[in-house]
Amino acid sequence: MFMSGSIADLLVVRGAPGVGKSSAVSRVRRVGGVGAVVEVDSLRGMIAKVEWTDKAHHMLALEHARLVADSFLARGFRPVVVVDTLGCARLDAWLPTLSASYRIVTLFAEPAVLIARIASRPEGQFKDLPPCLILNAEMERRRYPNERKVDTTSLTPDDVASMLLAELGGGMP
Repeated sequence: MFMSGSIADLLVVRGAPGVGKSSAVSRVRRVGGVGAVVEVDSLRGMIAKVEWTDKAHHMLALEHARLVADSFLARGFRPVVVVDTLGCARLDAWLPTLSASYRIVTLFAEPAVLIARIASRPEGQFKDLPPCLILNAEMERRRYPNERKVDTTSLTPDDVASMLLAELGGGMP
């Protein structure tokens, strides 16, 4: 579990599609600020005939994300960053399974900005706006004791990456 002032082994980065999770974590990965990155959508994509809206498929991928993160940690890769949308219900179910110390960074954006970001996403990326807006609103409202909330509305991916690195005890070079 998270303890104030400590460096966590696991950083959970969550938020609705379009808030900048993958862009920021990609930048963190490039500067070498993490031991490993586990993207839950990559694990979900390994399921043959994945149903992207199926809760069971998502929870299976989350369980495997935990196993992969634990494996990296056991081999000395620190910290591990897990990236996913992780709405509150799934986060509530997943957090008790974690054995590593963790921090949560929740990203959200103003609805008008999120709408524009989703509209400008390339073909093949998730673009279903209603669930994005619902999840984004949930991210703003619900608070976890070991969580940092970040409004990405006026931030660049580099700004968000710097905040993530600060959570990990480092900074952008």
